[in-house]
Amino acid sequence: AIFTEPFCFFHIANSFEKDGRIILDLSTYDNANLLKDTFLRENLLNLTPDVNGGKFERLTIDIKQNKITKKTIFNEQFDFPSINHELDWANPNYSYVYGAGKNIGNNFVDKLIKLNVKTGKYLSWSKAAHYPSEPVYVPNPNLSAHSSSKGVVLSIVLNTQLKTSFLLILDSHSFKE
Repeated sequence: AIFTEPFCFFHIANSFEKDGRIILDLSTYDNANLLKDTFLRENLLNLTPDVNGGKFERLTIDIKQNKITKKTIFNEQFDFPSINHELDWANPNYSYVYGAGKNIGNNFVDKLIKLNVKTGKYLSWSKAAHYPSEPVYVPNPNLSAHSSSKGVVLSIVLNTQLKTSFLLILDSHSFKE
């Protein structure tokens, strides 16, 4: 058996084998309080529920060495990861993952993030009183799938001021509308 410190996760962005090790890129939480905090009636009725943040980490499982290591790639709220599945799934050389996160001081997911898993650098989209859903990467069908930055990122966004939702379309390269 291989042991590591406890953590909780729901979504894996990517996984692959490299140099005899299993690599998992995933959104992690220090504990499972997210389940309790998200679905408490008080939080569901609250206009600004406090959803605890997680982070985006790389788990490396070395079966030969009987060891698991964790490396934090992005130390802010990051979940609902999405990648270019046609090009990047199980690809150890992939670069970008798209996710949802929180601006500092906010209690609920209110921004979308394009994260470079190699450098940790990121771009984000957010607007006051706007709450995006899980981002979905869609490759450009007119281009060969040579880059995760040649497509669009889609998200349904709730505008709480107008009490309506809309489909947000972001250019995956610039991360602009």
